[in-house]
Amino acid sequence: MRQSGINQQLWRAFLIQAGLISVIAVLSIYAARYVLSDVLIERALTEEASHYRDLYSVDPSVSRPNTYNLTGYLYPVDDIPEYMFSLDNGYHHIQRDNGLTTLVYI
Repeated sequence: MRQSGINQQLWRAFLIQAGLISVIAVLSIYAARYVLSDVLIERALTEEASHYRDLYSVDPSVSRPNTYNLTGYLYPVDDIPEYMFSLDNGYHHIQRDNGLTTLVYI
């Protein structure tokens, strides 16, 4: 009888460990997502904006950033999308018509 008690305890310990490892793995994925999107991407946008302002202060004819992932606007010169006029300074997550979320830094 004692042997089955030990087996049962080992099985229970295994299940508890597997459950804890699963929970920690899921939490780690969410933590990595937060670090990537909310910290690194926002930092990259801030640095891109600062870099552009530095270039613009030296040469006002420098072209605006326009890549697949980044579009820069200069107010009041450029045609700024209508949805941006109501936004305050800072970061904004905008839900677009195509279902994608756009990160906007003003």
